[in-house]
Amino acid sequence: MATGLQKAQPDILALFSPAQRANLEEIQAGIDSVAGEIEMLTVATREDAANLNNLLGSVKTALATIDHARTAQVKPLNDTVRAINDVWKKPTTRLEETEKVAKRKLLIWTQAERERQARAQEAARKAQEEAAQREAEARAKAERAKSAKAREAALAEAEAANQALALARDAEPIGEPTHGVKSDGGDETVARVTSSIRTVWRFQLMDKARVPQQFLALDEKAVRRAIAEGARDIPGLSIYEEEEISTRLS
Repeated sequence: MATGLQKAQPDILALFSPAQRANLEEIQAGIDSVAGEIEMLTVATREDAANLNNLLGSVKTALATIDHARTAQVKPLNDTVRAINDVWKKPTTRLEETEKVAKRKLLIWTQAERERQARAQEAARKAQEEAAQREAEARAKAERAKSAKAREAALAEAEAANQALALARDAEPIGEPTHGVKSDGGDETVARVTSSIRTVWRFQLMDKARVPQQFLALDEKAVRRAIAEGARDIPGLSIYEEEEISTRLS
């Protein structure tokens, strides 16, 4: 039957020194022994209870030994990881802040550009309507003209209005309003990038008392702290005592 140590991945065990491996083997053997004794022991007498209590002491001792060995082994690794993360944290934070600034500027520009396009489209449509109305009025005037000179002047006015209408149509922005920016990255060292605006739903707490119960979470840490400080009556909670075994080494 393979032990837990034998099932461990070889690359992990390679991180253990010979002394650490020997210590692990010894601890594992002790655990197997005490676990077997506890599983086989039937508590029927005071002596049985005392024996089980002694075995609990062995368990506590083994747990302390394991924690000490584990901490001694992983602390240097954790310290190294922490130090490496600290080194990379500064440039990462700077880039994240820079990204926020860039995104905010792009958002402001995109919104302003969309508004500018909307104003330009509205102005073009208004100019088209005015030019079309002037042309219609001029042609109607030409039909009512009583002299060739008046008719010629009205037709010239209609032609000018028609040209203004064409110019207004050419000035109208084509396509959908701007919702982002796309660029080729500049050169081969910079990735092609597309920044687009998307709409997301967010929320802001206005009155917690009006929030439905299903969206409220119980603060268990605050409840335990209150009970530890003597609270015995909290509406909506049942506070009760329950016995459990507490084992400590003396």
